[in-house]
Amino acid sequence: LLRENNSKIKQVSTDANGVATLTNVPTSQKVKLEFVRPSNHAFTDKDQGTNEGKDSDASTSNGRTATFQLDQGSQLYKATDAGLLVPGTVEAFVWDDRNGDGIQGSNEPGIPNVVVKLLRENNSKIKQVSTDANGVATLTNVPADQKVKLAFVKPANQSFTQKDQGTNEGKDSDASTSNGRTATFQLSDGSQVYTAMDAGLTPSSGQARQAVTSEPVVLPTIYPNPSEGRMILTDIKGYEQITIFDLSGKRVERLSVDPQAGQLKIDLAHLPKGVYTLALEGQNMEQFTQRIILK
Repeated sequence: LLRENNSKIKQVSTDANGVATLTNVPTSQKVKLEFVRPSNHAFTDKDQGTNEGKDSDASTSNGRTATFQLDQGSQLYKATDAGLLVPGTVEAFVWDDRNGDGIQGSNEPGIPNVVVKLLRENNSKIKQVSTDANGVATLTNVPADQKVKLAFVKPANQSFTQKDQGTNEGKDSDASTSNGRTATFQLSDGSQVYTAMDAGLTPSSGQARQAVTSEPVVLPTIYPNPSEGRMILTDIKGYEQITIFDLSGKRVERLSVDPQAGQLKIDLAHLPKGVYTLALEGQNMEQFTQRIILK
């Protein structure tokens, strides 16, 4: 709660329902609210629609509202709110572009074990993962408050196919043929799953095509799932952290893992029943995610 000159009167935090209650608000002067956005979140557009009681009133740049003044004794003022975009998920597909046309074909499989980096606009790295057995790289907790890009790391003797071919944005390759980076983008919806950035690969000139699945990919296993909270994770050697997110993208649990251990038992019975995302992060920023259900 701020005075008109932006000096602070008091502050509180929202409760479990997202409501912040400020008492003893002075009626003798104009005041304003300042919402402090959590890391990786972004304020939604303000003053949308025609219902003043349903829109967001926080500035997208500094979280402050317009000034207002209570005009009745013991008035309960509820006209000032804020909407936030929570971090989302990026799913990127890397495929074997067998005919080299830059367009995903029905007979062109995904390529496992390709490193995909999430970068800031200035090319500094946020995190990296590897594609799974189906060629899909899943990056969770992607910030909604800034522009980001992907950088695909091509395997030895492979080249990126032509980018931006055809008219279907969901079927083309978006990686630069020179450095594997995509254009910048920004998540625009809360908990958004963004799937518009992919990459096609072909053998470099003079290289014979090799089988995409030359070695089996061993991915972590989580069981039982659904469960009442007690689960066993196997094939997790190299991973050092477990993070649990609820459906809104909020982190609700974080556990450390011995990267030399291949198996771990966890107990999430204290969490409410529902659907969550379990994310494993490794020593080299690799990541594995899976939906889990607590019943």
